[in-house]
Amino acid sequence: MPPASFTTNSTSYNNISNCQCVPPPQDGWIISSRLAWLLVAVIFIFSLLIVIDRVINLGDLWDKICSIFIPSPPKIHCAGPDFTSLRKMEGFNYSRHIDFLEKHFVTPFLNRALYRNSGQIRDKIPFGLVLYGEDKVAKNLLVAALKYELGIRGENYFCTRKPNRWQQIYDAGLLCSYGNYVAIRCIKDAQLVQNSMIYLEDIDESSSNRDICCDFDNPFQLIFSYLHRLIQGDTLVVMSVTEMDKHMRFLKEDYNTLPFKFYHVSDLKMEQIVKNFVLKGTSTWDEVAQPSSEILDLIVDKVAPSFTKREEPDPSKICYLCESVYKRCLDRMYPENGKMKGRKLIKIKEIAPTREDWEEGILAWLGDSEKVDKVGKGGGEN
Repeated sequence: MPPASFTTNSTSYNNISNCQCVPPPQDGWIISSRLAWLLVAVIFIFSLLIVIDRVINLGDLWDKICSIFIPSPPKIHCAGPDFTSLRKMEGFNYSRHIDFLEKHFVTPFLNRALYRNSGQIRDKIPFGLVLYGEDKVAKNLLVAALKYELGIRGENYFCTRKPNRWQQIYDAGLLCSYGNYVAIRCIKDAQLVQNSMIYLEDIDESSSNRDICCDFDNPFQLIFSYLHRLIQGDTLVVMSVTEMDKHMRFLKEDYNTLPFKFYHVSDLKMEQIVKNFVLKGTSTWDEVAQPSSEILDLIVDKVAPSFTKREEPDPSKICYLCESVYKRCLDRMYPENGKMKGRKLIKIKEIAPTREDWEEGILAWLGDSEKVDKVGKGGGEN
């Protein structure tokens, strides 16, 4: 009898010889499997980045990472200025601007409950404010202080310029956005807050960039098209521009009839502002003779106190004054209702109003302004 160990080994040998060996997997199957897992990983990472981007701004995160290796110049951060601190700032004269904002925005907004109960909210509280002028720092500081005075708390954010787009930075109080996102995001978020502000800083470039406002010819049209979704008295829309006329020409209606206040922000004294308005207004008329320095001083002496009293310098009012004076001069040169029959032709550059023309025109203009003020006091300010 063979030994047990031999039997065991023979049995094991038979089992092994009867086994059907499975061939190893092919290389193509391994590659397909790895590609599938790689695709799953890419989709997962992409989805994760989308979720992270909704929580934090990846652009800001990348800027912070780059700033570690590439030093950048220091940024000035304004930690919640108010009207008191702006009045005390050296080298700047914000008192006139602050008086305007207190009169037309802070006081009405703080009393909005009273106006709402009496049905006067549309007459007493404007829907928005347009700050125009070249001093961007002053406009940003005034908006930040206005936000504080209106009781809209939170850190101060401003829209920062990025290549071909706006960076969306906003919180529950101060909402900023770019392009059509104003209609989609800012307006929607403002509806959830009873005391909010939408601030669009420096929208001049966006009016000519179709990538930013693809559905509207002008940012003003974009905002005005969605005002009906906001509640007047709950949300204040503030826009900052350099040249106001560049944007307002896109609107069909007169901007004086819109529920907005328009204010020129400048460090210049009122006298120089009036002179600039007169020179700029008359320079657009082809070959017309501009006022001399003596006439400019006369206009400033008579007109500047009126603007200082009303705290609302408006280039359209100065333009109206200039037009009325030049028309008065033309009527004097052609007393028979402007008929030229039997008279020699007069060149445009020969139409030069005299000092008497300006004095009469200014008196008539001041009389019209007083009538407007009386009507405003009787029927409520717009």
